[in-house]
Amino acid sequence: MKIKRYASLLSLLLVLGLTAFGSSGHAESAATLDPRLGDFLEFVIKDPAVLEREKKDYASRGVTFEPFIYAVYTGAVKIDNAPDNEEARRVGPNAGALAQLGQYLEEQRPELSAKLLDQMAAFYSVKSNQTFMRGMFLESVRGLTTAAPPAVDDKGTAATTGGRAETAKPSATIRFNGLDNEAIGAASLARRGAFLSVTGIGSSGSDGVRIHLPGAATQVRVRAQVPSGPTLAAGAYFEITSRSSDPGLDSLGFLRITRISDADIYEVTGVVANATSHVLAVFNKGREVRRDVLRTAGTPFARVRASIKFESSLNDAVGRGSSSEGALLRWNWSSPSPMKIMNRATGADTTVVADELRLLDANPRGGAPTTLSEFIVRGRDLGEIRIRAEEVIESPKKSK
Repeated sequence: MKIKRYASLLSLLLVLGLTAFGSSGHAESAATLDPRLGDFLEFVIKDPAVLEREKKDYASRGVTFEPFIYAVYTGAVKIDNAPDNEEARRVGPNAGALAQLGQYLEEQRPELSAKLLDQMAAFYSVKSNQTFMRGMFLESVRGLTTAAPPAVDDKGTAATTGGRAETAKPSATIRFNGLDNEAIGAASLARRGAFLSVTGIGSSGSDGVRIHLPGAATQVRVRAQVPSGPTLAAGAYFEITSRSSDPGLDSLGFLRITRISDADIYEVTGVVANATSHVLAVFNKGREVRRDVLRTAGTPFARVRASIKFESSLNDAVGRGSSSEGALLRWNWSSPSPMKIMNRATGADTTVVADELRLLDANPRGGAPTTLSEFIVRGRDLGEIRIRAEEVIESPKKSK
């Protein structure tokens, strides 16, 4: 059961339940909303009006993140309407809410107090409180308070203080997910828990990271987020491009996602190198919902409402033999949302609901697939990009 369906109920119940936590150290007065709780509400509530109302409500009641987690974990507030059966008793109360909260913690990895872990562990030590979901959730919190993944610098040395992992010092080159990452422009790289943090992304448009790829790579996917997403100024952008392993070829093109003046609205431009015309393919949850030939290259072809503060998936791919659609540039954002398709070769602008777009060469050339040597993620006025994962697909080896 999704927390977003019960946000109003939860805020009303919390004011009754959380006041009792003050004497035991669970609650602290807050004049403004705890930013970690605000981030979580943004993660689960997609309706802007509802989100704003809930943020104000939580802030006015002084609810902070640790008490919120503890209330959901212990069942002090009931969110899920789970049936009274054996499976429900095994997973425990608020199982759906804990799963969603656990997903947020694993993906965003906010810093949590050690006191929260101690209180949760004390609660879980009572046999009657032990459930499957509580046990899993406790391990997630443990990883964020006392045993976070070690930060590793470019020499492979973990930096720790008092048993807790610290962020490594900024570096020019770091190995991450098995790939060598090189800072470009004025950017710096550092490990931050499970993330690779790319900082110093200023106004030049050339700051970012170059990811060096193995020789047989035909596709790379980077899962990334921009923490300052909601506050970006108009004109800020992030961009992807790649380079072929073929010394006779240069860039395979670029895809640029630019913030415009409206909150959380981005315009998308891009070019597939050497393409005589372009196709925009649009997807929703993995299913293609529309395909349009574009009129001109290099002008905005899509306007998307998306939250890049959470996760985006960026990738570049090249031809894959007889089933190839040629060079491909792709952006997959956090959740389905309205997307306006512009610059269509035929017809007026149109709007669809989608969570992914792909820019393709309308007339791909045949032949053996090209391979990639590097993938670049860069931007302008972003401050920081956090990379959570880098995945490479290699071309199949020919049989001897």
